[in-house]
Amino acid sequence: MKLNSIGNILLKIFACVFTIVSLYLLFINITSNYGRLFPMKKLIVVLGAIIILAILLILKHIFDRLDDKKLIKISILFGIILLILQVIFVIYCRVKPSWDFGVIFYDAHRIANSVFELPEYYYNFYPNNIGALLMYTALFKCISLFTTNEIVYLIVGSIFNIIMIDGALVLTYILVKKVFNLKMATLFSFLSIFIIPLFAYSPILYTDTTTMIFPVAILLFLYNYNESKSYDEIWNLIGIGVFGALGVILKTNIIIVVVAIIIYILCTNKIIKGLVSNLIILISFLVIFSGYKAIASYVMPIKYSEAGLPMTHWIMMGLKGDGGYNKEDVDFTSSFKDKEKAKKANIEEIENRLRDYGFKGYLEFLDKKIKFTWNDGTYYSINKLCRQPLEDNKVEEYVIGEKNNIIIYIAQMSNLALIALIFISSIAAFKYRDKHKIVQCVQIAIFGVFLFLVIWEARSRYLVCILPMMMFAAIGGLYSLVGGEDHEIYK
Repeated sequence: MKLNSIGNILLKIFACVFTIVSLYLLFINITSNYGRLFPMKKLIVVLGAIIILAILLILKHIFDRLDDKKLIKISILFGIILLILQVIFVIYCRVKPSWDFGVIFYDAHRIANSVFELPEYYYNFYPNNIGALLMYTALFKCISLFTTNEIVYLIVGSIFNIIMIDGALVLTYILVKKVFNLKMATLFSFLSIFIIPLFAYSPILYTDTTTMIFPVAILLFLYNYNESKSYDEIWNLIGIGVFGALGVILKTNIIIVVVAIIIYILCTNKIIKGLVSNLIILISFLVIFSGYKAIASYVMPIKYSEAGLPMTHWIMMGLKGDGGYNKEDVDFTSSFKDKEKAKKANIEEIENRLRDYGFKGYLEFLDKKIKFTWNDGTYYSINKLCRQPLEDNKVEEYVIGEKNNIIIYIAQMSNLALIALIFISSIAAFKYRDKHKIVQCVQIAIFGVFLFLVIWEARSRYLVCILPMMMFAAIGGLYSLVGGEDHEIYK
């Protein structure tokens, strides 16, 4: 891959912008308690993050002396530890399915054991969850051959959830090894143990975790595209389009990653090659997504274009309170039976809210909203585990009970360390060699998610699907911090 001059300039400009954004995220994670479950001693969080970073640096020094076989064994050990934590949470921290998770779970269970009938929830409010319903219905259909017991479905669903989470981590591990080296991949496996959502979300069956695998998969295809010859390039581009579409079918936010890759390909190739490559991606994407739309339209009593709340609703809702979910806004929008009238009412309310804020007030609101989204190291997992727990045991006491301050502190420490490393990677991006420019593609995606959640309804849970990508960017920062391998990271 040879960077074109204009693309190289654009990537350097982006590096400046992303450095400022990541510095701001680092600043709020150091100085603010807003968005966290309780007021925390900031010095303890900072010291904890420094300790995690110090351990990573020490381990890097130790790993430099080990051969590949030992590094792989150590990686497997860290993976087993994470798996044990995930199983512990599934056994001891199960919850009664509620919110969207509950709707999809119970509908998939009902449909798998009777006839297919799409509830109003999916076409009048949230058609974005039809993909998840179809996926879990297919899974539960297999279980229905043996039992109708809901607990069994919940356990099997949790196992599937763990497979999707760990599948995403395995692909990230492979990507880190390809882009950097096995030592950094082993450090990635160690870092995974400290990222609380990777095991705290194990009992929660929803698209936040089941879609984690798709952004990483398309990044692997992108890496292979950069390193492959012309014939293989086509298959990797098709892979990006297909897996990108599958991710978007389950969670619309994944489109941001696809857009990031399209931008990256344009910036890192000659214009004609970039356009042709992106055309292949778009055609592959549209073939899969159009097929899904045809299926969704078939099972809905209304046109796909008429389904769901208007996009303006989510922008309107993102302008109130913390910028998160607001039932009053949902009731307001759904009170209009005509989608166009709802859209018009939303736009009017958006204008009113912006007028009420004023310029300074709007900036203060955005600061609060960004803290609410990016300053929660639990990524909203503890909040979800607090809702209708099925167990009452000692483990839960340390997760959602009076003694859960330990796990929440660890979550904040690891999140601060993660953001700090992403910030370091943003500085290193100015000097990355061509091979490591893929880190900038990840940064473009993270920045895209940042902008999206500034405009849209937001909360920390919406970052879970890009957590492996954030960890990859963090490893890029760590790699530059330790000087790479024989300084080959830099030009």
